Amino acid sequence: MAGQWQGLSAQLTGLAPSSPGQPFQTTTVAVNGINAAIGAAAAAFVIRTQAAAASVAAASTGYGNQEATAAGEMAAVTHVTVV
Repeated sequence: MAGQWQGLSAQLTGLAPSSPGQPFQTTTVAVNGINAAIGAAAAAFVIRTQAAAASVAAASTGYGNQEATAAGEMAAVTHVTVV
C-alpha cells in the first residue's frame, strides 16, 4: 500500500496546467491565480501522501519485527505436557 501511495504521489508532481492565453486578458489573470492555488494544494497533498506512505511502511516494518520477536519468544517457552 505504501508503495502505491508513493507511486501516485510521484505522478502528481508531473502535472502542469496548460497556458490559458495572453497575460493581458482579465480572465487569464484569474485562471493563473486558480492554477497557482491548485498547484499549491497539489504540492501539499503530495507531501501529505508521501508522509503517510512513509508512516505505513514504518508501521509495516515494526509489525514484522514484533511478529518475529513474538514467534521467537513463543518458541523459547518450555513445552508442558498435561496428563
